[in-house]
Amino acid sequence: MSVLSFFRYPLGSVVRNKRRSLFAIAGIVIALSLISGSWIAVDSSGMGLLRSRLSKIPVDFVALDRTYPHHGVNETYVAERVAAIESVDDVIDVAAYAAGGGWYYANSQGETLEGDWQYNFSGTLMFLSQDNGRFFSAFHVTGELPDPGTIAIPEYVADQLNVTVGDSLICRYESYTGDYDMWGNYTYTVEYLNLSFAISKIWTQDKSSWSDDYYWSYVDHSADPGWIDIKGNVNPVVFNLADLPLVDTPATVLDTNWGPSVSYFIWVDRDRIIDLADLRGSLDRLEQLKIQLDREGMRYDFYVNDSELLYPLQDLIPRMEGIKPLFVALSLPIVALGAYLSIVGVDLGVSERKREIAILKSRGASNRQVFVSLIMESFLLGTFSGVLGLILGVLVSRFLLDAATIFSYQGEGNALTSDFMISAWTIIYSVIFGIGLMIISSYRPFKKISKADVREALHYYSPTVVQIDYKPKMDIIFLSLSILSIISIWIGFDWANNLNDVSWITRLILGLLVLIGILIFPLMPFLLSLSVIRLLTRGSRKLYAKLTFIVRPWTKELHYLVDKNIVRNPRRASNLCLIIALSLAFGLFISVTMESTMRYQENLVKFEVGSDIKTESSYYWGGQPEQLNPAVLQEISSVEGIESHSTYESVRVSYGYYGGYYGGNAVSFDALAYKETVRPNGFYFVDGGRESLDDLASLNGTLLIVQWLAEDYGISVGDDIPLTLDMTNYSSGYYEQKYVNYWGYVVGIVKSLPGLESYSIYMDQSSMDFVPVQNRTEIVSTYGVFVDVADGYEQAAVAEDIDDVFIRAGMSPNTITVDEKMEELNNDPAFRALTDFLYMEYVLSVVIMTIGVGILIFVAVNDREKELASIMARGSSAGQIRKILMGESFTLMVLGLVVGASVGLLTAYLFQTLYAGDSSVVPREMLFTWVSGVIVVASVGALVIASLVATSRAGKIKLAEVLRIRGG
Repeated sequence: MSVLSFFRYPLGSVVRNKRRSLFAIAGIVIALSLISGSWIAVDSSGMGLLRSRLSKIPVDFVALDRTYPHHGVNETYVAERVAAIESVDDVIDVAAYAAGGGWYYANSQGETLEGDWQYNFSGTLMFLSQDNGRFFSAFHVTGELPDPGTIAIPEYVADQLNVTVGDSLICRYESYTGDYDMWGNYTYTVEYLNLSFAISKIWTQDKSSWSDDYYWSYVDHSADPGWIDIKGNVNPVVFNLADLPLVDTPATVLDTNWGPSVSYFIWVDRDRIIDLADLRGSLDRLEQLKIQLDREGMRYDFYVNDSELLYPLQDLIPRMEGIKPLFVALSLPIVALGAYLSIVGVDLGVSERKREIAILKSRGASNRQVFVSLIMESFLLGTFSGVLGLILGVLVSRFLLDAATIFSYQGEGNALTSDFMISAWTIIYSVIFGIGLMIISSYRPFKKISKADVREALHYYSPTVVQIDYKPKMDIIFLSLSILSIISIWIGFDWANNLNDVSWITRLILGLLVLIGILIFPLMPFLLSLSVIRLLTRGSRKLYAKLTFIVRPWTKELHYLVDKNIVRNPRRASNLCLIIALSLAFGLFISVTMESTMRYQENLVKFEVGSDIKTESSYYWGGQPEQLNPAVLQEISSVEGIESHSTYESVRVSYGYYGGYYGGNAVSFDALAYKETVRPNGFYFVDGGRESLDDLASLNGTLLIVQWLAEDYGISVGDDIPLTLDMTNYSSGYYEQKYVNYWGYVVGIVKSLPGLESYSIYMDQSSMDFVPVQNRTEIVSTYGVFVDVADGYEQAAVAEDIDDVFIRAGMSPNTITVDEKMEELNNDPAFRALTDFLYMEYVLSVVIMTIGVGILIFVAVNDREKELASIMARGSSAGQIRKILMGESFTLMVLGLVVGASVGLLTAYLFQTLYAGDSSVVPREMLFTWVSGVIVVASVGALVIASLVATSRAGKIKLAEVLRIRGG
């Protein structure tokens, strides 16, 4: 019997047994929906970005005549070349023009328009052909060609020179000739050409859609519709091309070097050339088109610049190719969960098919033929999974569109929900992933069943079906690796390096173990959940059997049946618990990590600002301190809406130790007011505690230093360190050097202080009282204040009043508020995109969990039909049957929820620990918010609903049909 003869069998098996096929592919379909959905979102957002970028490019190619200056150009000349260019395939329009620069514009009163660019010319004279194609629409110009012998001018020129239609505009050209005499003096003569033309049209231009790369000017006129820019021809005075002799002839007489250049704007069929699904092919087509244009240019003496369409395409290729693997990596948890559900589904199907396979083998099929047939079936199921995942991914992609745009393209451009794009490779990869995951999920069960003994498989209740062949070896290894990972994260990578009493070989081995533990941390939640669940359910049945006491008050007299039945199928119990545990662990890890990260970002903001408002003056080193009046800052206390405030000054104090001076940044501040306004957390104080701020205020000459300074130079609390105060007068450029040496007494060591992170020495303002008042401005380089805003007042309004005080003090204020920084944080597109994607991933994991639990309970009900029918025949009601099944499943749910919640919270905590070293100043803390609570409640709710739906069939068993003896 050939292998190919089996092809009809797997195809028929897949189509015939829809329920078994659905159970096998459900998890993979959902996992693929996230992967394909993210890829479709990348393709669709790429379309949106490409559309946005291409809309900002007015011209596809620009060709230029090689002859310059080019006199005597007319409509016949350009028409011949336009026809040659338009003969090239995919060219749909061409506009020709001549242009000459170096002109000044003036009105009849002699007022000249001076440009704001480098050479101060007014603009360019532009001679546009009558056959100008899509010139006006491409450049968003509102206007028409001027009447013969007249000109069209930009509205900006008309406004500046106070002219309108019907008036005259003077175009002036200046020619300079000169030479050096024998003594090196340069003498030149200026000749002027003034040409007056009547104004018949005034143009405007909409530049709102232009990119920053395209629009460039010394002064930004992008918002001014009167300012005209035609590919570098700024504010052109426009003539008909036929009127070129009106300018060319007299200008050439004045200056033989003057003359126009001739250019051609070329537009191509972008829809035919550019294909988002084949960007590299699009580049090739553009290159081929340029080659054809260059070929025409060789005949007609013009050359073609590279298309501006190249740059967005070249930029898009690495982004689109690089972001898709990232989305696959981010989707790995849901892929693992979906694959596991499919393994369970295949396993359940295999249990049903033992007799079917045995019959095939009894009719002559070999083990190899059976296995190949099953793999063909797996291949077909994988193909269906890929297609269904792709279809479901279309829906998922609509929710991931913003995330894909931000991740892939940093939020550049905008993608609309109407943007829809599926590249051919997305379809191919989705099917390949489906086939691959399906084969991985089914290979082991299919290999095992293909070797099953025919006699054993034909038994209605086979010992191989009932008996569980469980060996805990792999689970013990997984648990050991999980513990290694947990310990490695806990102690940190540097732990082994700090062991001084062991040999270098021992230190190396321990370091490698810690490194391995850290590297396998991404797998730790899966390994830990898998090993713990399997050991608790398949290694020993006692623990989870005892958990039935949870449902005893509900099951009551039926509890005996629940207690005995729950241990009958440990494999099914293990699968159910594991699906629940993995889903909940993943969901809690996402929510706790995201919320904790958000809180950490908020703490960073508060650490940066210090209080509600932080206002700091500009840096005055080497400035004009005599112009400052710091006494005015006392008026801050009278600003309405201030609860409390604390001022500070950056003082020019350097410190030294062991005989050397190392500079440093020192700050003097009102320590007591700072303590009340900023309320620094005790975490920031390494030695001395928050009470050291009181010591600063009460003990003159005391100071706090940062931890790194204390560690680098061996400074402890109670030590004296030498300080140098720089009182050099930098006023009016005259430097009068003066230094004061004194000692400071260390009363505390801090990691840093909120709002004052850039400083390494902290002292109370009273420590500077020995400096005469008239010299205080000479030692201060920056003034600042922290403000705690009273309830009911807007931080922005209070900040404006504080800025006014600083301005009256002769200072330039720089103000930041917590509200402002928090708004920036909340609007951070990258963080929001990651959160949206991960929460979508969690939603799909809940779907997998719900479907998995439903499948397992449904199969359990189906397998136990006769048992349940017998119980009902003895007088049990449908409600009691459901109560028995719910009691069993709810007990297992509790075990899965407990393990999942524990693993999820542990993973989140270790993640925070792993990244705690990134910031030694602001503490990271694990946060369990209402969002995490909602995730737990939603998971429980989904499980209960799945259980109720799956057990509903138990109450509809038809006793006569189920209990009827088959065949007799």
